[in-house]
Amino acid sequence: MKLRNFGRVFLPKAVSTVMFFLLCGLTALVVTGCDEGMNMAGPVIMGPGEEPAETPGEDQKPSSNGEMKQRDDEKQLSDESSGDNKDPGSEQPEPTPKPTPAPHENDFVGQVEQMLLADEDHETSTYTSPVAGVTLTIASGERAGEQIVTDEDGNYRFSDPTGETLQLRLRAEKEGYEPKKVIVHRSQSTETLAGGVHFSHWWEKPQETPGTILIGHRWPDKARFILEETVLPHDLLLLIVDDVPNYAGFYSKRGVVVAENTNCLLKIIAHELGHAHQHAVAVIERGPTASVGSWETTPSDKAYLKAREKDWEEVGKVSFETGRFLTFSIESMAETAENFWNIRGRFDTPRCFNTLNMAKEMPNRLRWAQEWLSKKYE
Repeated sequence: MKLRNFGRVFLPKAVSTVMFFLLCGLTALVVTGCDEGMNMAGPVIMGPGEEPAETPGEDQKPSSNGEMKQRDDEKQLSDESSGDNKDPGSEQPEPTPKPTPAPHENDFVGQVEQMLLADEDHETSTYTSPVAGVTLTIASGERAGEQIVTDEDGNYRFSDPTGETLQLRLRAEKEGYEPKKVIVHRSQSTETLAGGVHFSHWWEKPQETPGTILIGHRWPDKARFILEETVLPHDLLLLIVDDVPNYAGFYSKRGVVVAENTNCLLKIIAHELGHAHQHAVAVIERGPTASVGSWETTPSDKAYLKAREKDWEEVGKVSFETGRFLTFSIESMAETAENFWNIRGRFDTPRCFNTLNMAKEMPNRLRWAQEWLSKKYE
């Protein structure tokens, strides 16, 4: 038998061949990690250029195809970070807007209007005009809180495809205008939920149109106590304008106080509220068709004339008693009312100041005002 020389070890040829294959088998076992699914401990032999693989952790299990699954929270973070590099949670989903119902022929419709001033051939009058941007809110019922805003023509529309809504209780609001509560109907006049003495005024015709609402400018806060303490016409409206032809203000037969926007605005309003009070008293004493001038035949006027006569005898005439104020008690009384309410509301301004002292210069009419301007009528 020939011997092969392996350094100083001499092995038979057959033995060396067997050992060679055993050595190769052990090497393959270390490299491949044995069977699939067996987790080998100890170092892994890598080939050139290979990266070491991460050992699967407790939250990572091999998938059925041998690939590792990411943890749910890591996958979500990866997905959120993949789009435009946005931080997770930086944007909230926008709510889906509720679609506006398509107009239907049975919808509840109407219009909001205001009074404006007209001057034709030196005749001053008022007329109605639509008001845009008025918020109307349903005040009661199953649809309470529902709101719409009037369009550029003052029109409003509440969805009602079935046509079953016969009336709506509404609150009308817009900056610069007095809030108003009404009941609007499909087939009859608008009901105004406001205090005051009802009278037969043809000026209500706009509100006789079903769904129509009349609004006026907001009453100044300093003059609001007059509305609360004095008998006045029902649903009295205010119109403030930059110019009142031939007047600083007037009380319209349409139930509107018109006042020019000047330094004396509060006093003008107070004066015209005196005329409005005269109208309410005339209606109480003479019936719903009575005019403002009818006040001169009421007990209130008789008491006023007696008090004025006594002032003239005891003190003399005051500064405003010139011209028409000497002739018509209706104007003299309105001026007296203005001065009386000025004591309470302090309507004087640096450019509109009155030095009249009612307690000294017209004490009898002061007592008349204290009694009659606050008189409660049944």
